[in-house]
Amino acid sequence: MIKITRLNGASFVLNPDLLERLEAHPDTVVHLVSGETYIVKETVNDIVAAIREYRAAVVAAALSASPVEGVA
Repeated sequence: MIKITRLNGASFVLNPDLLERLEAHPDTVVHLVSGETYIVKETVNDIVAAIREYRAAVVAAALSASPVEGVA
């Protein structure tokens, strides 16, 4: 999950797998696959960087997890 901030200052977390597209004109608009849209304070580049960090953390956690006993 990534944390983003609406223009009114309210923060929320977003599952980046639900993101359809990002637009910047001039405010950043987040479009979800459900059709919902949010206008947020972060730039497109900030959101893309947050998604990269989130996904890298997921992969790192998966690689450092100990193998499940009995599973080859």
